[in-house]
Amino acid sequence: MLDLKWGDWETMYIYVELWKAKQKWLDMEHSDRKNYLSRVQESIGNLVSLGIEPLHFALLDKDVPHSVDYRYLAVWKMPDRRAAETLERDVEAAGFHDLFEQVNARGEETTPEGLFEDMAALKTTG
Repeated sequence: MLDLKWGDWETMYIYVELWKAKQKWLDMEHSDRKNYLSRVQESIGNLVSLGIEPLHFALLDKDVPHSVDYRYLAVWKMPDRRAAETLERDVEAAGFHDLFEQVNARGEETTPEGLFEDMAALKTTG
């Protein structure tokens, strides 16, 4: 069993994005897609300078039990909620949501112990 305690690592904010192409993206010329993605890649470099670090990118498997209907995944690490909101504003400003259907999740990193304690403490609502 993991025996991790608060203070074993620096607490960070974690951000997960899942997305898939909209028809507008599929209708774009290949060269226009490449140009757009080049600008997105540049903006990622700017985010890194703010402490917003991309950890992982993935093409999602389709044969996963209880799967989601998205093709792409990104996991980011950042210092705090304010940085997460910066990422959200940048994605919106880039017009990403016009081209891709996207869902997000974010929250402050915790230990397995902290997560399980929260799960155990949940109460029903009426």
